[in-house]
Amino acid sequence: MIHLGDSYDNVIQPYLSLGIHQVDSLILRDSDNSFGVRKYIVENGYDTVIVVYAQFMVGAHDNEESENYRMFSFEK
Repeated sequence: MIHLGDSYDNVIQPYLSLGIHQVDSLILRDSDNSFGVRKYIVENGYDTVIVVYAQFMVGAHDNEESENYRMFSFEK
């Protein structure tokens, strides 16, 4: 299992680790467009992906000037 998150993720991670053999966390704060999230997930064989972000971070309210506007690139 992998989960993508921000600081909100810090609360969930300990609970996930109680019942799941391996939990990996990926914080995309410092990554750029050259890092492919989808490729990373596929190459590492994750069967479950959990996204944990504050609602105001995802999409950045359709503000194209914000770094969070295209936060994830799951395209092939």
